[in-house]
Amino acid sequence: MNLDWRVYPLPLAEPLRISRSTMARRDAVAVRLTHDGVTGHGEVVTSVYQRLDLSRIGALLTALRPRVTGYADPEALRADLPALAADLSDAPGVLGALDAAVHDLVGRRAGISVQRLVDAPARATAATAYTIGLGPPAAAAATARRLVAAGFTVLKIKAGAGNDVARVAAVRAAAPAARLLLDPNGAWTAERAVRLLDAVAACDVDAVEQPVPPGDPDALAWIGGAG
Repeated sequence: MNLDWRVYPLPLAEPLRISRSTMARRDAVAVRLTHDGVTGHGEVVTSVYQRLDLSRIGALLTALRPRVTGYADPEALRADLPALAADLSDAPGVLGALDAAVHDLVGRRAGISVQRLVDAPARATAATAYTIGLGPPAAAAATARRLVAAGFTVLKIKAGAGNDVARVAAVRAAAPAARLLLDPNGAWTAERAVRLLDAVAACDVDAVEQPVPPGDPDALAWIGGAG
């Protein structure tokens, strides 16, 4: 087997502003695993949060190459993925890219889809959330209307600015049937989270992702008990 990869840029259609930064592009690494002329594909994207820059991704893949190419065939590598997962527990993006490439390759060799390979239920469609970055409420509402018109049914609203309540209300008014998710990226305190979630209760928010900084499960439990 042969393991190789290439880097390519992922420019965003428009900059995404969140509570801790503004992002205009990211870099992706396309991972390819080839055996007997058949290639499986996977991908990992750079992430500051996961400490995955291009240098570290490249170093991890370089270290994996002799181990991966030492397997007799992709099926043997697939069977040993749990052991590789333990070694890559601090780099889930790289593990995901390798996992995808292995399953894609095994499926292609068998002439079946990955869905059939893993015996997963067949789906014709799957809902995906589109993220609305920080900005004025009117701009968030305009984005929501455009997304709903394009067929999106789940909207994730970035939070952590001073106008969170007004933005959520504006999006709800613009997209009355959409499922709404909130993501402050850890910008709230536990007390502020409870206040703001009470304030937007009428907007029927489905879920909140990372309301407080990571590493404080007691704060999450307190929010859950207070809500």
